[in-house]
Amino acid sequence: MTARTVYKIAHISDLHLDFDAIPHWRDLMNKRAIGYYNWRYRRRHHHKRQILELLIADLNAQKPDHTIVSGDLVNLALPGEFQTAADFLSKLDRPSNVSVVPGNHDAYVSMPVEKSIGLWREYMRGDTSIHARFGGSEISFPYVRIRKKIAIIGLSSAIPTPPFMAYGNLGRSQVKRLGTILRQLAKDDLFRIVVVHHPPISASAARWNRLLDGKALQEVLQGDGAELVLHGHLHQRSIRYLEGENGITPIVGVPSASLAYQANRPGAAYHLYSIDGTGKSSTLKITTRTLKTTGHGFSDAAFTESSAV
Repeated sequence: MTARTVYKIAHISDLHLDFDAIPHWRDLMNKRAIGYYNWRYRRRHHHKRQILELLIADLNAQKPDHTIVSGDLVNLALPGEFQTAADFLSKLDRPSNVSVVPGNHDAYVSMPVEKSIGLWREYMRGDTSIHARFGGSEISFPYVRIRKKIAIIGLSSAIPTPPFMAYGNLGRSQVKRLGTILRQLAKDDLFRIVVVHHPPISASAARWNRLLDGKALQEVLQGDGAELVLHGHLHQRSIRYLEGENGITPIVGVPSASLAYQANRPGAAYHLYSIDGTGKSSTLKITTRTLKTTGHGFSDAAFTESSAV
């Protein structure tokens, strides 16, 4: 009898890497001016590079098979920020072992792809064999990567928005392609993980912060199924369950990976997902590694989630 192999995935999000250099005033003559003010007087006091470095050291010690980064690597979408983020990603693992989707801060203003998320191309490149089956260009969404019996489907909800807005949108074409992909991957008996920055289900109905076509995404997930959906954006741990025609899909949000601990508010954290089995016969265990209240190192949270999918 062949032994079953547990596949371990780490999930981090909302890195908000700080600037290597103060922006030039000419780069702030748009929505970035508001964002820079917010960063200077609030965000930089909450998101710390040294905490992120501690998290990555702890994550690497856990030896995950794959790492997922669900967006907001940068703050203002300055050209230099994208290179800083690319340098950071190279410290995680080789691109084939790290999957990235962009967040709203990664599309803070409109930027040419080759000067922005195109620098992360190798971390968002779908498998060549999958391109042949489902189409799509070299850097397009959804992308699909298959590792062992795990299928990672990356979506992009990142679009430039007006000042004071942080909403996302997938678009009709991306949602339609997702349904086709999920149906085919189900026939292959794969454990399907959908990754998107904005939560498909949110307690907030505020248009400024939500996924505008979240209902359309929910309908695809309910009809075609997925074993797990991962997101960021909210800077907090959340688990919701979406009931569909083929079972229940856990929708899991992770806190920011760089957030300093403050009284009455948890600090940085990341998730580890242990997947045992394949497809519908899989079991899933979720463990949260969270920043200690001392700010020195990470430890398991007092709870884990475990269920049959």
